[in-house]
Amino acid sequence: LELIVVHEQAAAGLPVMTAPEQMLADLWATGVTPREYPTMFVRDRLDADARGLGFALLFTAVGSLLAMPLSSRFIAWIGERRVIAVCVVTCCLAYPALGIAPNLVVLAAILLVMGAGTGVWDVAMNVAANAVEEQVGRTLMPGFHGWWSVGTVAGAGGGALAARAGLA
Repeated sequence: LELIVVHEQAAAGLPVMTAPEQMLADLWATGVTPREYPTMFVRDRLDADARGLGFALLFTAVGSLLAMPLSSRFIAWIGERRVIAVCVVTCCLAYPALGIAPNLVVLAAILLVMGAGTGVWDVAMNVAANAVEEQVGRTLMPGFHGWWSVGTVAGAGGGALAARAGLA
């Protein structure tokens, strides 16, 4: 893996990283997060049927579809780095909340927030990746998406191993 060093000022409160380092960290963070939710645990805990849980899970996509068209406004307002940071924090708060949702309505609301956060986060990462491509003068996006896929597979595999070992 070849890293291209691009120096740029860090946003206030963010660690100083080169743009490629930030992109790799962002891609790793979102790729390692499994796309599958602990549906059986949630279904059993909430005593929900498959239809109710499926309807609640639909709100992840609804959140993305509602928020992604607004991504360009958020990015123009505070920049892609800050948008990514806000979305990371939002999702980090929302993920654990899935485990304590008392009912399907609250679960759907949390999933709506998660969908919005991950959707806007994804757009902002692609904007940042495009800026890196422009700065270095060559195509890098396929590699970014490839490494995101590797992170997804690694995260799913790690989750499966943890479940098999009784850790999840």
